[in-house]
Amino acid sequence: MIQFMPFMIPIVGIVFGSLVLIARSPIGQAMARRISGEGRMSEDVHQHLTEVQAELEALRGELAETQERLDFAERLLLRGDQPAAAERQVRPPLGG
Repeated sequence: MIQFMPFMIPIVGIVFGSLVLIARSPIGQAMARRISGEGRMSEDVHQHLTEVQAELEALRGELAETQERLDFAERLLLRGDQPAAAERQVRPPLGG
């Protein structure tokens, strides 16, 4: 354990110095504001975010409806002439 002591002192110094530099940097200051609660969203930003989320939900609903319509159209196209043939069988002949 004593043999590692001379190497540990510079390593601990470098780590501690790095932490001090990070704490004084803009990133460290932003982290400190976030931890203290000063970095909260303003009311305008919060309102705008709420509006964007509501609009996103509306778009998701519209997309789901469009996908349902597309599926329906694809099913009709895959049937081909079947509905027309079934319709011809149900109708009584004209003229008599």
